[in-house]
Amino acid sequence: MRVSAALPARTRFALLAAAVATATGAPGPIKVVTSGLPGVDDFTFLSDRSDVVFAAQSSLDQLALVYPDGTAQTVLDASDGLASPTSVAVRGNQIYITNAGFAQPHTPKVLHGTLDFAAPRLTQTY
Repeated sequence: MRVSAALPARTRFALLAAAVATATGAPGPIKVVTSGLPGVDDFTFLSDRSDVVFAAQSSLDQLALVYPDGTAQTVLDASDGLASPTSVAVRGNQIYITNAGFAQPHTPKVLHGTLDFAAPRLTQTY
């Protein structure tokens, strides 16, 4: 089991950290995924066994892909329909992103996309 958190959430820069539970259920060592990533509201790992992270950057209207070495790449932004993304979830090769729609025209919605595992990025959005 992996426990993860964005600390602090929805602030200027976030520290993304995760810990894997030991066989006894106790928390294992905390691993910093990345720090200094601006505007992170929520994040999720690509899978339970992956160190690749998708981070919803609400204040920037972006979704970032964060690699194990801490580097980040923007994979979606406002031009793809993101408007204050507040949550991101991955199930299999499907990704879901909630848009809060804080700014005009205030249209909250859920975006859905299909992942390309050969190069972890979005191939299409709805």
